[in-house]
Amino acid sequence: MDNNPFFTFQCKKWTLFSFCLLNFISTLIIVIIMCVAFSQITSIANDDTADKVGKVAIGITAGIGSINMLINLMGLMGALKEHYCMTLGYAITMTVLTVLMIVVVFVATAPAFWFTFVLNIFIVCLAYLYARDLRSMQFPGPQTTVIMTTSGQPATFVVPQHQQTNVSYTANNQAPGGGGGGGGQQTQWK
Repeated sequence: MDNNPFFTFQCKKWTLFSFCLLNFISTLIIVIIMCVAFSQITSIANDDTADKVGKVAIGITAGIGSINMLINLMGLMGALKEHYCMTLGYAITMTVLTVLMIVVVFVATAPAFWFTFVLNIFIVCLAYLYARDLRSMQFPGPQTTVIMTTSGQPATFVVPQHQQTNVSYTANNQAPGGGGGGGGQQTQWK
């Protein structure tokens, strides 16, 4: 396996992107199926209250599904565009949802909840690791240069990251073609 930091960064990026895309698509499919099922159930029952309950159920399902898809879209775009704030926002939001899911996992006995819980923990850890890598790419630490002295002992120097240099630009205010106009005056900007 390659230990190149670029390789591990790309692996985290595309793994997070794939999980977010898979979760986005599966949420969309599940919401569509549930809304169609609720509408079929309400059409079978010719009761007025069943019709109202069905419409409320469709609204709640569509609302929760839309929120879930927006959260996954934030993680998807954060991973694709390598955007630190979106990725960190996705990680924090998924952390809150995973903590809320703990209650559901311990109350429910269905194995599907445990699988989703473990998968969410994996995705949250991956999102935090990816956000950390993005942050270290934005603000790399100081670079160290090691120079060997004549006595064979290494001398270490830390090079500051942002050195202010006074760069000046000079422009000649002469008219095109070499003619007068500006009289050869020079303007200097700093």
